[in-house]
Amino acid sequence: PTERSDILIGKGLTLVSDLYGAATNELKILKVTVAPDKKAVELEFSKSVVLEENATQQIAIVETASPADSSLKVTSVLANKSDDKKVLVVVDELKPVSYTLLALRIKDKEGNLISEANSTIEFMGSGEAATGSGAEVSDLEANFVDIAKLLVNLTWGVNPSIDASALKGYKIYLAEGVNGTYAELSEVGTDVTSFDTESLNPAEMYKFKVTSVNADGTESEGALVELELPGTGPAGLIAMALSSLGLGGFLTRKRG
Repeated sequence: PTERSDILIGKGLTLVSDLYGAATNELKILKVTVAPDKKAVELEFSKSVVLEENATQQIAIVETASPADSSLKVTSVLANKSDDKKVLVVVDELKPVSYTLLALRIKDKEGNLISEANSTIEFMGSGEAATGSGAEVSDLEANFVDIAKLLVNLTWGVNPSIDASALKGYKIYLAEGVNGTYAELSEVGTDVTSFDTESLNPAEMYKFKVTSVNADGTESEGALVELELPGTGPAGLIAMALSSLGLGGFLTRKRG
């Protein structure tokens, strides 16, 4: 029987230097196609590839949301005899969630290793494109609306080209400072397109993100907006006054 080879991807993992080639290498994974029975995926590379004898140890597939404890069993990795840019990977049955595939020590026919930057790709186990819920938030705005409470109001819409009936709701995230990490503030239903957050700090830059969530929990990349709160000096007081009159849009910077 084929032995199972578990490759963990997560925090604290140190990769051996000879697993990857130079970042300038052109070899990359172009796409992943899920088999109809959800028990195999076909990888298509940008160049012809050569597999090692024990090729099952060259491919790892984990659930994107929980990579440390969701490694799939790769039972077989087979080269395509009619197209040497394609490789078939046989696995346990895939679930309808987002997966991340990692290709280790893959070489092209010239012996060049795939680079670390080109060695991973995300795909949906259902066979759909891995683009989140496909229900991107649109027209996200952040406005400073209350002087006393330092309150910010977020408003957003939904891309009219998506199927709104598939939505479960939205998640709101906040990051403080230019390099701050996003933290989830709240999750709201599909009937909510506005959110208030208060007690922020004056003269600080905040980044907001709103994502849409499908019924199966799949989350979109979302929309981003930045808002720089006014300070408490004379210039800040003027900005506060303008904001209270509904003229504070100049403080907002949309992103993405």
